Amino acid sequence: MRQGDFLRQTLPRLLLAGVERKVKQHRETMLSIPSQAEWERRRNNVERAILQAIGGYPDDTPLNARTIAMHERDGYRIENILVDSLPGFELNINLYVPSEIAAPAPAVLCPTGHSGKESPHYQELAQGICRMGCVALIYDCLGRGERSAGNEHFDVGTQCVMLGRNLLRYFVWDSRRALDFLLTRPEVDPGRIGCTGTSGGGRTTIFHTALDPRIACAVPLCCRLSVLEQVRQRYTGCPEAYLWGFLGSGYDIPDVLAMAAPRPLQIIAATRDDINSVDIAESTFDIVRHIYSLYGAEQKVSLELVDDPHGYTKAMRRRMYDWMCRWLRHEPPRLDEPPQPDEPPLVLEQPEVLACPLSGETTVATLNAAAVREVERKRRPCADYAERVRHVLALPARRRPGEVVGRETTPLFGYPRIEEYLVRSEKGVVLPAARLVPAEDGHNVLYLAETGCESYYMNAITEEFRQTQLPVITADCRGIGSLRPWPSPWEHVWFCQSEWEMTQGLWELGRTLVGMRVTDLQAVLDAVLPAGGKVIVVATARLGLTAAHLAVLDGRASAMCLIDSLGSLADLAAAPRNRWGYSSALPSVLLHYDVPDLLASLAPRPLMVLNARTAGCDPLSDEDAQRTFHRVYQAYASNLDDLRIETGVPAEKSQKMIIDWATAVVARA
Repeated sequence: MRQGDFLRQTLPRLLLAGVERKVKQHRETMLSIPSQAEWERRRNNVERAILQAIGGYPDDTPLNARTIAMHERDGYRIENILVDSLPGFELNINLYVPSEIAAPAPAVLCPTGHSGKESPHYQELAQGICRMGCVALIYDCLGRGERSAGNEHFDVGTQCVMLGRNLLRYFVWDSRRALDFLLTRPEVDPGRIGCTGTSGGGRTTIFHTALDPRIACAVPLCCRLSVLEQVRQRYTGCPEAYLWGFLGSGYDIPDVLAMAAPRPLQIIAATRDDINSVDIAESTFDIVRHIYSLYGAEQKVSLELVDDPHGYTKAMRRRMYDWMCRWLRHEPPRLDEPPQPDEPPLVLEQPEVLACPLSGETTVATLNAAAVREVERKRRPCADYAERVRHVLALPARRRPGEVVGRETTPLFGYPRIEEYLVRSEKGVVLPAARLVPAEDGHNVLYLAETGCESYYMNAITEEFRQTQLPVITADCRGIGSLRPWPSPWEHVWFCQSEWEMTQGLWELGRTLVGMRVTDLQAVLDAVLPAGGKVIVVATARLGLTAAHLAVLDGRASAMCLIDSLGSLADLAAAPRNRWGYSSALPSVLLHYDVPDLLASLAPRPLMVLNARTAGCDPLSDEDAQRTFHRVYQAYASNLDDLRIETGVPAEKSQKMIIDWATAVVARA
């Protein structure tokens, strides 16, 4: 493998190795559980871990159910109903009720995946459930169908993470509230409730069933059954599919599935699924079947492999019908016959027939914006943010120093001496770094750019600094420059960006990409900076967030300049779109601090902020900058000469401004 390939594979290689190790340990642990009592103890721990990861449940509030329309059809009727999942946060329900029903009858809850409830396969599903004499309830999941606006997974999902929550909280809560509504209906037997969904709906089925004993029988389909699935494929799943620190704590999806025991559970997997694989399904089933065996309930758990692609196909539905009939209608299994009942011809309804017009008053985006205001009101500043930073970045209190594993000195770019290094940050992580030394050694500048230390832009910057006679340190850290992963096979899908997929996998392990980058840069300073040396940190764009955390943790950062960096994480958590990528969405960060808090804590170290930006990457106005950085101005009130916050600086002037500022900082020192 070429060195470039080796460096670019650093993040994917480490992530996959970490996940494989944890999944292997998890499998061994689960298969060695000797008794029902021991599993019950573990089950309680898993439940606590899930609820902690999603941020707990909201408070129960009135459903305020109201019928919007009713449509009579041959053999069933469709009721269009709105209920309040939360006050003003509406759930749009289509309730399918058989015309001739022996009340109270079984009911099946059908959380949808990544298509609206009006799609043909969901209509087929609901109509087929009606034909077997059960009530069917189906609704749009967040970000799809009528609930798209203000609920887009990849935007509101990152917002939730920064608030100590997970979007899965609302997916499961919606499903619980739909079940609450079902139990108000006189047609429904509360002891015979089933739940089934595919893909994202399958994930909701798994977690809702695990956390709610009112569900008597479950059939999840074509959904992720282990963290290893997406990491191995380098596929970026939805943010609600990844729980902070869940795998790192020793838990995985088989735990969640096994929480259904001894209730009937059928897992359906597709042999031609391009997202989920059969070997993971079979490995997961081995674990779940072992837990069911502790209850003497092996007959209540099943894995069905269907030769179909990802979806909810007719063959899958027929297996589900048979399972639900067996356990909800108490009909014996038809071992020698095709699964029953067969489906009637589809009567495809137009979307307007199934519509439940929403007010749009409350969405996950508005809930997050309100939560941001609340945490901002409650959060208190502290004298030393280092402990909070280590907690948020999941960094140990002590770290191993960086180690030089390669060094070469040459003249280059007009510098008498260029020291090129390979630095080991941690096991399996080697970073390229360089120190460009002019005629005399002196105060160093650590320059960080997203484009990497070998880019043309970086060469231009280092040429500018050569004229100041300041030594310049440049380095690539994980995910940047030569360590940026090669595109994944899914890169053509808009949400499958390499930084996003790496960040999500790290979340499950309880690690952050920003924390890794801070560790990398500290290792570079260990290896490259002369003993007792100091650095002026200059960082651009997304690396500004890394630099702010580095400066808080490392006293060798004697001054800092941020260019085009994010002004506030609170802005990111309340904005309609995330333009900064997943790595900026640090888990629970806003419960502890925001960017201005970190910058204020640097006082009286010299600080310059040029052209800070909004969550949408637009430059802050003077007025917005004054408001965003008011705590920074307060902290520097007695040292205003050491603070410079500028907006609207043209790019052609910013380089000279940075050079002049750094020169002045050194002169004052």
